[in-house]
Amino acid sequence: MAQTSLITVRDALDRHRGENGIELDAAHATTWVCNVPPFRVRIPNFQWRRAAILRHDLHHILTGFPCTVRGECQMAAWEFAAGRFSDYRATLFCLPLIALGVVLIPSGTFRAFVLGRHSTSLYGRHLGMELSLATVRKSTLPDCLPEPGVRDGIEFVGLTVISSMPLVLLGAAAMAIL
Repeated sequence: MAQTSLITVRDALDRHRGENGIELDAAHATTWVCNVPPFRVRIPNFQWRRAAILRHDLHHILTGFPCTVRGECQMAAWEFAAGRFSDYRATLFCLPLIALGVVLIPSGTFRAFVLGRHSTSLYGRHLGMELSLATVRKSTLPDCLPEPGVRDGIEFVGLTVISSMPLVLLGAAAMAIL
């Protein structure tokens, strides 16, 4: 296996996509598959998603969060804290993942958020595909796992409340109908 310092962003991305069944050219695919066992749903690959997917996949590689439902919840928490993709549709798509993460893996979602607060997202940054993965990791993640602080907790609670609002409103509407 090649040394981490010699692996390029392109090589890491190709390996990650191959290992996770993601199209190698995901930025140009017209659809993508969402796996929520036991379901496998094909979804349109909207323009905003195509613009974000390269950096989103690299965030998975850098953080180590898997391409699973739980891993996507952690990734959403990390990206909201590190710097989310600027398109409002991406925000609306990812917000419910925070609420789901709080239900499924509350401490893991919180830890991802704290790590994100001490990281720098790749969104909005120039990214050379031939850069070493180690170089990108060094400019993106802290040297060590940060200890959560009071401000981390307060901001995470705020994000949790915001991410839960659509579910609360949907529940209230259902109760009004019944």
